[in-house]
Amino acid sequence: MAGLVLLYRSNTGRECMMAGIMQLPASDCQEAAISKTFSELLRRPKGTDNLFNRACSFECSACPLWQRFCGAWTKKKNDMDTGITATITVQTPPENAFRVFTRQLAYWWPRAYTWSQNKLERMEIETQEGGKCYETGPHGFRCDWGRVLSIRPPAAITFTWQVSPARVPEPDPDKAGAVTVSFDPAGNNATIVKLVHSGFDRYGKGWEDYAAAMGSQQGWPCILQAFREAIES
Repeated sequence: MAGLVLLYRSNTGRECMMAGIMQLPASDCQEAAISKTFSELLRRPKGTDNLFNRACSFECSACPLWQRFCGAWTKKKNDMDTGITATITVQTPPENAFRVFTRQLAYWWPRAYTWSQNKLERMEIETQEGGKCYETGPHGFRCDWGRVLSIRPPAAITFTWQVSPARVPEPDPDKAGAVTVSFDPAGNNATIVKLVHSGFDRYGKGWEDYAAAMGSQQGWPCILQAFREAIES
């Protein structure tokens, strides 16, 4: 591979091929240059799959570049590979769609999809990073089901989905997937609501059936349909 460079040797003596795969000239043989290039590629995801697959396939976990970039990318890609997506269009501006979705859960969320059922009193998302997602039943009985990872009103929110395949709360966030909901303007005061539930493999045993159930018409599509009916009524 003429003109290409190798940047690191790992603790095990294996050569890191990342610089060569990325076709960096010798003058760019620095970690900072690798960092900048990866950051730029991450902002152009449509063209990066092959490059990252090749770089990360070496799985040289002792290499500092692999740990910093490929480890995170591989985890993100695996989450995407075991995820599901549901999309709807609602006849309301993004600002209102975001507000109703995040602040009026008890108004629109199907009671059949809660632990409290018809006894549900509150269902909340605390709309700040680190905020809790929970429902409250009679006598203040509370069940937490997630935590806000990021929030960008009125564009998007990401939270952990800490409900196990057995449909019980999962306290360990490392054994839970994540849900990202985005709200994009669609013209004529409409909003495209896209929900991505990623990382199903983290739930452990039964995750495949769980993903199939949440991706079926009785899963997230049903929940989003309830949201649309409530917001357009």
